[in-house]
Amino acid sequence: MTETARSPQPSTSSTAGSARPRLRRVRPYQRTVGDVAAELASSLGYDLVPWQRQLLLDMGALGGDGKWAHPRVGMSIPRQQGKSVGLIVWVCVLSALMGYKVLWTDHNYSTTCEMLSRFRDMFGRRPADATAKHKAYNRRVTHVNNKTAQEAFEFKGGGVLAFSTRTKSAALGYSFDVVIYDEAQELTGEQVQAIAPTMSSGAAHNPQSVYLGTPTRAGSAAESFQEVRADAWVGGESAADLCWTEYGLDEVGDVADESRWLRANPSLGALANFAAIRMGMRSGMGELAFAQEYLGYWLPKVADAVVSAKEWGECQAPPP
Repeated sequence: MTETARSPQPSTSSTAGSARPRLRRVRPYQRTVGDVAAELASSLGYDLVPWQRQLLLDMGALGGDGKWAHPRVGMSIPRQQGKSVGLIVWVCVLSALMGYKVLWTDHNYSTTCEMLSRFRDMFGRRPADATAKHKAYNRRVTHVNNKTAQEAFEFKGGGVLAFSTRTKSAALGYSFDVVIYDEAQELTGEQVQAIAPTMSSGAAHNPQSVYLGTPTRAGSAAESFQEVRADAWVGGESAADLCWTEYGLDEVGDVADESRWLRANPSLGALANFAAIRMGMRSGMGELAFAQEYLGYWLPKVADAVVSAKEWGECQAPPP
């Protein structure tokens, strides 16, 4: 496989499933454990569409040393496209079958609870849980911690899947091999600084950070996802350890033009439907917000300030 810097936009006559990544950057690889994860998706109750399967192949790519070809993985995907599905399958295989310790982080506690509920349905709430949907995976569960803010599954083989809502300081009871930054558009440098050190002593000695989100909103102080994306677009040494997949359009344009929706949304007409996006149109958000959330539009980078926000903040003094 070869690195692809930019993918051309499909024509306006696009049909369901015809969306192509605006940018897909991968290192060349010959081997991947992503194919195993993709084959096991149905055993977890998921039917993957082609772009989700490709994400798994890229995430699971192996270098010549047997380590991840992409220690950093980033995905910018519009809403309502099933962007979490590939990651759910990935972390299930890593933790339950491969013995990796995985941390799933979200910006909002409500999202953490939603994701935790999905995994509880699959794995159960305890070992030998008769209510678990997938008994084969529940049989691998050795312990479940249901204490608030310490939720985790532990598996035979030493694997762990833990959940955390992001804060400026991490009080986590494990060392991790893989960290998932869900809702990455809200991720700040302070949060990364608190979480990233948990991978420094991961038992697998094969760390991977995965960023999943939509374009960072106008005025947001969350800079980490933007920085990862900037590395992907610059390429070269900045992206030497990075896999990046981005679906979206390069201008706001006519947000009511549904033919443009097909160009930006890889699951539209398959897992996703027009009705869900039309609801977004009727929600009252402005054209720019709609383009960012549902068309994957990123704001252009403004020129660097003479004085950075960090430098300006360091000048702050207490009131007299």
